[in-house]
Amino acid sequence: MLSSGDVSRIKTISGWTPFGGPGEQLLLKVTTGPRKSASGVQALVNYVARANEEGELSRLDLFDEVGEVVPFNELARRVRSWGLLADIDNLTPKARSLVQDGAPVRHLPERDRFWRIQAYHFVWSQTTEGTGIEEPDLKARMLEAAREFVFAEFADQNSQVLWGMHEDHPGRPHIHFIIKARTNGPVKKQLRFGPEILEDMRARLASVARQLEIPVHSQRREDRKELLDDILGGFQPLRKNVRRVAYDKPTELHLQVPLWFAEEGPAWLDRKNRLQSLYTQAQDLDGDERQKWVVSQRPVESLPGSDDDLPEPYRQINHKFSRVFQSPREAMNSFLKMTSGSGQPGKHRALAIWHLSKQPLAFGDLLRDAEKHLPDLTEAARKLDNLPHVNWGTASPEIHHLAEQHRSLALARRKGRERHLVLKGLNRLRRNARKEKVQGPTLELVRKRVDYVRNFEAPQIQEEKPALHQRVVDFVTRKRKKNR
Repeated sequence: MLSSGDVSRIKTISGWTPFGGPGEQLLLKVTTGPRKSASGVQALVNYVARANEEGELSRLDLFDEVGEVVPFNELARRVRSWGLLADIDNLTPKARSLVQDGAPVRHLPERDRFWRIQAYHFVWSQTTEGTGIEEPDLKARMLEAAREFVFAEFADQNSQVLWGMHEDHPGRPHIHFIIKARTNGPVKKQLRFGPEILEDMRARLASVARQLEIPVHSQRREDRKELLDDILGGFQPLRKNVRRVAYDKPTELHLQVPLWFAEEGPAWLDRKNRLQSLYTQAQDLDGDERQKWVVSQRPVESLPGSDDDLPEPYRQINHKFSRVFQSPREAMNSFLKMTSGSGQPGKHRALAIWHLSKQPLAFGDLLRDAEKHLPDLTEAARKLDNLPHVNWGTASPEIHHLAEQHRSLALARRKGRERHLVLKGLNRLRRNARKEKVQGPTLELVRKRVDYVRNFEAPQIQEEKPALHQRVVDFVTRKRKKNR
């Protein structure tokens, strides 16, 4: 039998809509960082229950997997009754070896210190604007839908759950679910929520919500024909994520660190273009094999160079750069420049460290084993004191043209990546349909959609660039933060 998610996809591709009139996509997501420690699970429960806050919306009672109320004062006892693994019994081999050697392990991140996931955290969110329902009524319907969904999805499977609603965002009530990752039945099973399982859950929750007259759907964006062309053309993202920002500030590098971008941006663009050409050469290989081939094209060792003129702290970190970058001295200089990339010494230290750990290509070409030594380099960069003063020149007004080239390359890569993901999902859907012996018009419908995506050509639209004087004004004008 086809899963709920696959059935929903096929019906959407055929043009089916679950209700007439406007509706809203159901937002059910797994938050980052499932909890691996018992204390982490308790901290998560405290967050959902607003244990450390003051006011009317604090110290909340929660619900369990059968829909019964768990009073706030009983939450800690309920979590203890889950029988979570003690930290010492849940260490990874790496952490266990450190303990045996008498070394501390607290410095390790939770994901590296502990082995088994102990709880997952889901969030279901809807809006009064999208559903067209008044907030009190929407809250009541969401609570009832959540109660039915949790009982059918988890209580029947011997899973333990705590859940509750947050009402602190007007017009956007949302429900937090904390699911114990190990079942309680005679045969204990470790739960894992991959993309396909989560899609099935979204489809089932949407079905329950519609029974309570909440106009929501679980349709994938790429399955809706009116959005598919925009996604393939790069005008809409495949997954529309809402950014959380505390205040209005520029996020583009050419606005945050314009002086660094003016000097280092052209070389970074060249490196990205060369990397893209390597991926193009290896496009016939599978994903893992393609990545291995691209990495194999890097040199094994860095270029020789002297560091005798460097102070001792910089000599040490230059040695670590030499294990990651082909030209370590230039890469270190580029990193140090970014820390002061707006002309203010050290202001963008965190930004530079983020790029060093997530996008090291910004600072130079990588060595073959770069990813292996990158965590050690990043940790050393965090501890670096006494950042040097940078004597900057004046950034060229053509910096915006350079930024546009970076954006164009990023858009081309995103379009290719998202087309690949759309095809991958459709081919998986077709395989599942064949496995369940689904034939005839249904299978033909999916095949035609695959062919359409493969042969899609986006229309070419010539964008108008702003006048030069306008680019200069945009560059020198500082944006004010919004008042909180």
